Amino acid sequence: MKAKSAGPVRVKKGQFIVTEGDAGTEMYLIEEGSVEILKKGPGGEQRVVRVLGPGDFFGELAILAEMPRNSSARAVTDCGLLAIDDATFDQMLRSYPDVAVRMLKTLARRLHESDAANSANPRPSESDGAPRENRPKADEAPSAPARASRAAAALRLEGPEPSEAGGARLVHKASGAVLPLSGKEEYLVGRFDADAGVRPDVDLNPIDSSRSISRRQARILVENGAFFVLEPKATANGTFVNRKRIATGAKVGLKSGDELRFGSVTLTFETS
Repeated sequence: MKAKSAGPVRVKKGQFIVTEGDAGTEMYLIEEGSVEILKKGPGGEQRVVRVLGPGDFFGELAILAEMPRNSSARAVTDCGLLAIDDATFDQMLRSYPDVAVRMLKTLARRLHESDAANSANPRPSESDGAPRENRPKADEAPSAPARASRAAAALRLEGPEPSEAGGARLVHKASGAVLPLSGKEEYLVGRFDADAGVRPDVDLNPIDSSRSISRRQARILVENGAFFVLEPKATANGTFVNRKRIATGAKVGLKSGDELRFGSVTLTFETS
């Protein structure tokens, strides 16, 4: 099905939104659900390099540089997206300069991550592409100013800026997602709180398919270069270090290679 050039879009779980290598005329903003970004490896296999959630965007090269899609995007869950074309993007930049600054910071962070990655584990700065006949169907599109206002509101739900890639990180081996831990002394681990419009520093909602994680599941603390995990309040499904549930209120030290499990999501803590 062909999509209109801009406006709200509904996507079913498993559907490709854009495909690597194809031309495109719009970027996408995630309003609900989660999207995985895939990149072809040397042998042509596709690997998940990033999982995005509400407030995130992808496909920006189609507007900023008129370049072919440099990666693919596929819906992890049923999603609500907002397709943004040139007119919407221009309107958003003119009407909401603070949002433009936020987008530039995100793009700079993605570029930094891409430059820092080695050839064996690339992390592209954004996702793109899809034959128009495979694109999801768009709902009735509002005017460019209305779309710009809606996009600006959604982007403001991002919450704190994610930290830049550094020496410490959480790795979700099942999807290949890498969650950097750098530049802060405390990280809230949980899932996006749509009611309050607050996203934790480590948002596990996109990879928590069973919704097993609390909105404020745990905290990761950095003290004199050492990392600790703490569950301030008891949660339904618990927080585990190396398969042992930690006691509520207890601060547990972390070392590279430790397995962390928040609810049903298993991650590996790594340091350079």
